[in-house]
Order: sequence, then C-alpha cells, then structure tokens
Amino acid sequence: MGFTSGLPLFQMIGFGPLGLSLEAETYGGTAAMASELTRESSNSGSRYAHSGCGEGSDSLEGILGGRRERLNAAPSDPPSDPSSNSSSDDAKDVGGVRETAGSAPQRHTLKFVGGKYQGGEFPLRPGREIVIGRTSRSDIVLVEDTVSRMHAKLKTVGDRVVLQDLGSSAGTWVNGKRITTASLKEGDRILIGSTVFMLTAAETARPSDVEAETRARTDPPAPKKDKTPMPGCMSGLLDVVPLSDLLQLLSASQKSGVVTIRSGHEVGQICLRQGRVYHSSIEGHAGVGPHKAFYRMLCWSQGEFEFDPRGERKVREEIDAAIQSLLMEGVCQIDEIRRIEADLPSPESKLAVANPIPGRLRDLSPGELDVFQSVLESDTVGAVLDRYEGSDLEVYTHLMSLQKKGMVVI
Repeated sequence: MGFTSGLPLFQMIGFGPLGLSLEAETYGGTAAMASELTRESSNSGSRYAHSGCGEGSDSLEGILGGRRERLNAAPSDPPSDPSSNSSSDDAKDVGGVRETAGSAPQRHTLKFVGGKYQGGEFPLRPGREIVIGRTSRSDIVLVEDTVSRMHAKLKTVGDRVVLQDLGSSAGTWVNGKRITTASLKEGDRILIGSTVFMLTAAETARPSDVEAETRARTDPPAPKKDKTPMPGCMSGLLDVVPLSDLLQLLSASQKSGVVTIRSGHEVGQICLRQGRVYHSSIEGHAGVGPHKAFYRMLCWSQGEFEFDPRGERKVREEIDAAIQSLLMEGVCQIDEIRRIEADLPSPESKLAVANPIPGRLRDLSPGELDVFQSVLESDTVGAVLDRYEGSDLEVYTHLMSLQKKGMVVI
C-alpha cells in the first residue's frame, strides 16, 4: 500500500495484475476498494499490496528489458517460527546484489508529475519489477497511442532503481535523453508517452498505519465533469517540472502542440512543431517578439503548465528554432539578470527622462540611445521592456547605465 493522489484519480485508474491500471472507468467507494485490494493482495501473495496514480503528463519511457521474473530468496537456514521475534540469516542474492534480512534498502516512489494522471504515486519495493505499457497485463497501464503494449520495465535491487526500455516505438526518456537502460537517481524525470514521472524517496509509515493512511489518501474529491483531458495532453507545476526541463522532454520526443504557462497574472504560450519552437507569445504584451517572450517565460519558476497536442496555431511571426539553442541563450540571460537582480527596478517602477538632461545624447551608445527613446515614450520600466526590441537583459543593462549617468530617473 502507500498510494496517494490529490486528484479525482479513480475516474481514470483501475488496477492491473500487480496493482495499477490507468484505463478503468469511474469507481465508487474508493475506501472499500482499497480494503478489498489489500485483502486480495494478501491472499494471493501479489508483489504489491496497493498502488496507483493520479492524473499525469508526458513521461520518459524507461524500462528494464526481458520477461517478468520472480526473485525468490534462497534462505540458508530453515524458516523461523513466525511467532518468534528472532530472525535467522535470510541472506539472498537479488539481481547480483547480496541482501540480508537486517539490511534496510532505501525505498522509492514513482510520482506522476505531469499528464492526465498527475498527482498519483506508485511505490517501488526492493527486489520487485513493474512493467509499464498499454496492455492490461502491465502493472502500470497508460492508455495512449504513443505507449507500446509492453513499453518499459522498472526493477529495484537494493538501493538501485533501474529503468529499461522494452523496444518501444516512441522510446523511453530520462531527463530529456532517450535511453535503453538507465540507473535512476532521486529527482530524475521519466517521460513515457505523455506522462511524466519523477523518482522520489518513499515516505516511511508503520505497518499498522498503512491501511488507514491508504484509505484517507485514496478518497479523492468528486471528479470534475466539465473538463475531460484529450489524448496526449499533459499538465503540471513549474516548481516540480521546470519549464526548461519540460521543453527538453518535448523536444527529445519531437512533440507538436502548444504549451500554455500561467505564472501569477501572466499567461504565455510556446508553440512547437516536431520538437522545434515556431512561435511564443505572452498575453497582453503584443509588442514582445517570439524570442523575447520565450526568454522571459524561462524566468517563471512558479505557476503551472499545460501541453495541448491538438493542431497548429496561425501566427503572424513564425520562427524555426531548436529548443536547445534557445535554452542555452535563455539560461545565459537568466544568469546575468539574477547576478544584477538586487539592483534592478521592478517592472511597475515609474521612470522619466531627467530635466535638464546632463551630458550629450551623441555620447550615448546606440543601445543606450534606443532605450532613452523608449523612456521618452513610456512611463514604467515594464513598458520600456516591452517596447525595446532587444532582450530584457539589454534593457536592464542600458537603463542602469543611463541612471548612473543621471539621464534617466527611476
């Protein structure tokens, strides 16, 4: 057990042979279901007492190859009396790693951080394997066209979690790179189809608390009937999946569609075609070009995103840029802005040209002169940022220079 979700998760989720299926219809009585599944798992000796996931997004398809194996311990001593508190030396070899009964390997959880199942969790138990795929025989079932029937496999051996692709057509991706086999570490993001997973350390719980905790966590609020996710859609939080990481995942899997980002009162969109950016914009900032809008949105660290793969948008100004090159330039600008952030005025700050103007305009650089002209036509720092054709970093650099020369008052 140990399934959590903050979303209406049984609207999309059922249970496969070892615990989880994401293709079932809406279920009622989730607490009773959790109890029933617990009894079934206990009686049948299944590898997972209870597991599940909530709505999710694109995920990296990483799976261990080969058929499902049962990893049986080979005790060197006869089994001890169940009523006894003492334990024998139950050392065993699991996947080439020596484990003992006294050892306490780190437990991990696979969290669904993007896509229509976002909010769910799947516990990974040491010495076990789970298969991710489209078929109902999989342990985690993702009903998506881009997910293969047997897509990937995860194996936990001691403290290690290994992901292996099972020859899927769309591939399994870890942190934006397509993999065949990879050892995962905490914080790694996995993309399979349109679902994004993150590997995290599992929360520990006393056995007596597990069933009550599971029942509480699997009682979701009533499902919203006014919003049905489209196939391939994904969503998440920027503080969990940063925009740069999301774009690398979409680029690596050559996705097409529109990413909508909401941060505070700002709303922006990035349009993709086969993993390349062809337009970006921010609502209410019509004068901001696509490159500048892209770099500005990279600074947004709080908020939410949603990816919609349906169709293309008609735009007035189209670009054709590789995400990697845009990210490299954007990250450089962000680093420079953060370096001088303490000295920067807020976009809402009022500004004006000094009167009288000290010095001569012809002594200004071309960039300073352009920003000076923008100040004459604007009344706030934000308006100058939008009006100037160059990057926000250039605006800030020239504004600070003009302020130092006494030609602009902020």
